Amino acid sequence: MDFLYDSKEVMLGRCPICGNKVEDIPNLSAKIKRRRGNFFNTQDGFQLVSQQFKDFCEKRGYPDLEFKEMTRMKGLYYFLPQREFELKSKTLRWSGRFHFECCGAYDELVTEKKYSLQRADNFTLPSDDFIYRSNFRFSSSYRKGYLIIVGLQTMKALEDEGMGKLWFTQDVYECIPPSSLTNSD
Repeated sequence: MDFLYDSKEVMLGRCPICGNKVEDIPNLSAKIKRRRGNFFNTQDGFQLVSQQFKDFCEKRGYPDLEFKEMTRMKGLYYFLPQREFELKSKTLRWSGRFHFECCGAYDELVTEKKYSLQRADNFTLPSDDFIYRSNFRFSSSYRKGYLIIVGLQTMKALEDEGMGKLWFTQDVYECIPPSSLTNSD
């Protein structure tokens, strides 16, 4: 398994009271097993991308994307979009020990079904070519991470550039299927 931190005790960005991850502070000096491909998550909830993916984003001019180069792994970047894709909270399942008053986090957040994510009623998209992150962190405790959500046009452009398909899995990257982009209840 690949982690940016050796243990949860040394991980930065955790609530000092309950230990939940509340901020993304990547360990840029970590050395992890190099994977083939252009995007993947670490087990502690950080998204990493290749130079090819970074170049693609810069060429297409996607706004508000954060890239920080890993210092011991040239050509690999910590990645986090700053724009949020607002999801309906009622399509999510909050589990574990409820809400923590100390940091506002929940112990665990998952989706009920693989494709049950829905756009919030008041949220609109400027086009079908975007890269955003979810407005919630998913998974448990210190392993929480945002879902990366791309538009269908973006997904096609990634495929056209030879970077492969973004899979519909919480562990890698999300592309919301068209049926979920409705405001239906």
